[in-house]
Amino acid sequence: MGERSDILRLKACPQCDYDLVGLPGAHACPECGFEYDESTFRLDVWPLDDEPKLGALVFNGLLTLMMLLLSIALIGAGSTILWWQTWPFFCLLVFAGSFLVMCRRTVLHLKGRTSSTLVLSKRGYQRVWDNVPGKWTTWENLPTRMIRRLRRRRWRLLLKTGPWRRFFDAQVSYVFKADKRTAAAVRKRLRQFSDPANRP
Repeated sequence: MGERSDILRLKACPQCDYDLVGLPGAHACPECGFEYDESTFRLDVWPLDDEPKLGALVFNGLLTLMMLLLSIALIGAGSTILWWQTWPFFCLLVFAGSFLVMCRRTVLHLKGRTSSTLVLSKRGYQRVWDNVPGKWTTWENLPTRMIRRLRRRRWRLLLKTGPWRRFFDAQVSYVFKADKRTAAAVRKRLRQFSDPANRP
């Protein structure tokens, strides 16, 4: 069922977007030389930290507005402001700076500036950013691979490395769009990659 998902078919080269339809399953891209096989597929992902968080954005905006109104009220009082009464101004700077950073990241995400391509195959995974490929990470160095649902048509791909999985490991989380059936197909393919018999 899931294996027939289109997301598991490599239709375009992850590095140069050359059309690979009609070429053999195990081949090299005629344009850039990217080598792939029948197990290779790509995911359009973005870091979990760049996932828009509307609730946090609204909450931070309300705190900023509250500190702004309190600061205006202190200035409008006309009396001398003591040192211990300046805390609203410092809070205003902190909340306003955080709010602007969150707004910037949200705008960049909506423009697609934070997205990249994740190439996965039986030999490992590789991140391609702006047509520039990163290094390959083999599955032997990734003891944990999990897919969890964030919300409707949003899935979290968690990749963990290191011997201590709870506190001292290095982990990276990506988000990708997919329906439930497609996410199940991706999870099944990743489980196949974890089988040593399927590794090159």
